[in-house]
Amino acid sequence: MTDHIELDYWTRREQQEREFARRASDEAARRAHEELAHRYSALLASGAAMPKIAVAQS
Repeated sequence: MTDHIELDYWTRREQQEREFARRASDEAARRAHEELAHRYSALLASGAAMPKIAVAQS
């Protein structure tokens, strides 16, 4: 994947986790989703190399 596609992926994952946290009715689940969103946000803000995403070839 190109860096642009990977950046889009990690950005989308952060947004999804924030939405999951907003919708969670269980407090522990909400905190877990918020933590994941925070980690994705920190990863994006750090400018560090993004983890590579494995893509199945068909």
